[in-house]
Amino acid sequence: VIVISLYFEHLQDFFFFLPFSRPQKVCLCPFLPLHPLHISTHLYIIQHPAEESKVLRTVPLLAACLPQDKCKVKTGRRFSEERDPELSNVCRKSDTLILYPGAEAANLEEFILDSPTYPSTIIIIDGTWSQAKDIFYKNSLFRLPKQKDDFSFPRQIPGWSYFWDWGRWWYHY
Repeated sequence: VIVISLYFEHLQDFFFFLPFSRPQKVCLCPFLPLHPLHISTHLYIIQHPAEESKVLRTVPLLAACLPQDKCKVKTGRRFSEERDPELSNVCRKSDTLILYPGAEAANLEEFILDSPTYPSTIIIIDGTWSQAKDIFYKNSLFRLPKQKDDFSFPRQIPGWSYFWDWGRWWYHY
């Protein structure tokens, strides 16, 4: 009986928590909000298929923290107006932003300070840099929204907070 109980004690270290498929030792469930956070912005996460199978992926954690109608995850490499009319409509809206660095990108901090309204939708590409670049440049839909770049140091904007991820400062409100 002792041997069996010890076996099960150690076996629990290898179990995965099914909703997020994370090993129990790195389960973040106790740190997630009990109720979805209310945000005014809609997020569209464009996830490369290789990211979907990673054990320590973070997109499901983000989706669990937000209302279902505020965070949509689309997995794939290619998107078109015909196959995804919803995403096409979102990309055509003037208040949609895509977070992607590049020569054509506007500075996010300047845009926020100069803009009379906040963006209603933000598109984020989830993948390695090469995967994100491939998705961005091979899908003309993603060049329709205003493209935003990062900035050197976070500036406090009333009602907004910021966080560091992917080697950049990101704002959210």
